Amino acid sequence: MLLGICLVLLPYEATAENTLQATISRLVHQPAFDPARTAVVAMRVDDGHELVAINPNLALNPASCAKIVTAAAALTLLGPDYRFTTHFFSDRRPDAAGNIGTLFIQGDGDPFLVSEQLWRMTRRLLHEGVQRIEGDLVIDNSFFDNVPYTTKQGDEGRAFTAKTSAVAINFNSAQVLVSPGANVGESARVSIEPATEYIRLINRVKTTKKENIVIQRQPSGDHETWTVSGTVPAGLKEPLSFYRSVENPVTYAGAIAREVLQQNGILLTGRVREGGVPSSAILLAKEPSKPLALIVRDMNKFSNNFVAEQITKHIGAAKKGTPGSTAKGVAVYHDYLNSLGISKQEAHIENGSGLSEASRISARALVRVLAASYRNFTTEADMVASFSILGVDGTMKRWSEDGLLRGKLRAKTGSLDGVASLAGYIPTASGDMTAFAILGNGLHRGGADVHDGQLKIVSTIAESR
Repeated sequence: MLLGICLVLLPYEATAENTLQATISRLVHQPAFDPARTAVVAMRVDDGHELVAINPNLALNPASCAKIVTAAAALTLLGPDYRFTTHFFSDRRPDAAGNIGTLFIQGDGDPFLVSEQLWRMTRRLLHEGVQRIEGDLVIDNSFFDNVPYTTKQGDEGRAFTAKTSAVAINFNSAQVLVSPGANVGESARVSIEPATEYIRLINRVKTTKKENIVIQRQPSGDHETWTVSGTVPAGLKEPLSFYRSVENPVTYAGAIAREVLQQNGILLTGRVREGGVPSSAILLAKEPSKPLALIVRDMNKFSNNFVAEQITKHIGAAKKGTPGSTAKGVAVYHDYLNSLGISKQEAHIENGSGLSEASRISARALVRVLAASYRNFTTEADMVASFSILGVDGTMKRWSEDGLLRGKLRAKTGSLDGVASLAGYIPTASGDMTAFAILGNGLHRGGADVHDGQLKIVSTIAESR
């Protein structure tokens, strides 16, 4: 009798999976996708059983879904509570008058070091008795190399392509705010945040009925000139906001640090320069970053390229020795993938962000990374929490959806020209947690059509038993 039951159940399960595979295959053949360059894999995370496998071993450009590898490797190898640290050193203790010689700022790549933290650290220097720096302010950037990470060409100057640096302030970017004048024809109001002498502003924006803003950057020695031109509509209630990267992150960091010191009454008599911290230096203050788990969460939910590349160089230094480089970080990622049995034929990673024309990974390999992270107790919660929740937050907050997946789908999005990817976790109707990856290359439809197609595939997986 038991044998008879088994003979009934096994064909039923096989038939259900064949139906799921066939249904998703039809969805892949919809106009939004190129079926020859689209891959879909779905796997039960508890036992590794594949429910769907369409072009599973086809290595495709994952766009920002490459950050899944960055997040998984970092959480696994460094730990969710790992912290970056920025140090303030001096060549001597403050004397009775509060004088020190040289002040050193040494960083190891904290991607979330912002002006407010510098202000807090400066207040700590005051508490330590520092009133005057008789020598120089030295920025020690030696934890990273100075080689730019390999990236997709184009969009230079945009904040999402910001350069990496071991001492990085405000994501190595600045904000441009543009507000209309009181009347049509008048000059607009333009400002830079944070206000710094490193960026010299030229305002050529007029108040009209249209919006057309152009920002040009011209580096020159110890500063940059940003020329903001074009038009801004009259009557705007909120200023227009634009973010641009800086050309020289170390000089930018030094300028902001000098200004924060001066704002707090600490006088700098020397100059700002780049250099190393001597072994005899005395630690005055240090600032730990927020935990890596929270850094990874912000990286994935908002697909922050700068954060991914900072992590990449840092993990390269932590595991392969200083100075940290993209090449070392990528080598660490491949070591991690190899520990999961994923070869370089299945995954070729060029950088940590996915802002690349050369990175490739198969949908099967990406799903194996997701499944391994989920089955690891120390990374499961933080990996799941790092993904955008459909209709709730992150890059999928404003995606159109029918309600079935809202609040349930947790996934990383990715997009480049002709590339759209979606990968993450979704529970099925039977209660099984499923890791999935949808990688599409060679696409010609707009984002909305592709997103709808991706969500139809995920809905089909979610409804399966």
